[in-house]
Amino acid sequence: MEINHLRVFFEVAKVGRFSETAKRLNISQSALSRSVALLEESEGVQLLERSKKGVELTRIGRLVFSRCEEMFRTFHEIEGLCRGTRETCEGPLNIATTDHVINDLLLQPIQSFRHLFPKVIPSIVTGTPDGIIESLVKGNSEVGLLFVKVPV
Repeated sequence: MEINHLRVFFEVAKVGRFSETAKRLNISQSALSRSVALLEESEGVQLLERSKKGVELTRIGRLVFSRCEEMFRTFHEIEGLCRGTRETCEGPLNIATTDHVINDLLLQPIQSFRHLFPKVIPSIVTGTPDGIIESLVKGNSEVGLLFVKVPV
């Protein structure tokens, strides 16, 4: 099993389309397709269901993708250790916002953020725009999201 083939499979699976992945990685679409095909051939499994709309993971493809996420995260951590650095993102994150922003704009991004940074604990406080600005100025919040009417 070639790690580069796994990397290509992982990137294609994340993006969902060979053509878009090829553009992002600056590699020909045929080279991407061939890498995934070689991985599937060498392991005797089908990882992706291909269609004109893009690709979807097969059952085994989902399992392999999950393991790739873990493996590449670990790989990144090992690189950091070898460079003598360790990137961590942990602790409280205080967000001040209005009800409209949290209800309409923040729920999904916060869920995604929690998945990517499980050691960060977001704390969300809602209030008026003036209260949010005050919270930022006093250092009670790291992030403030609000709408303000601007006089014309």
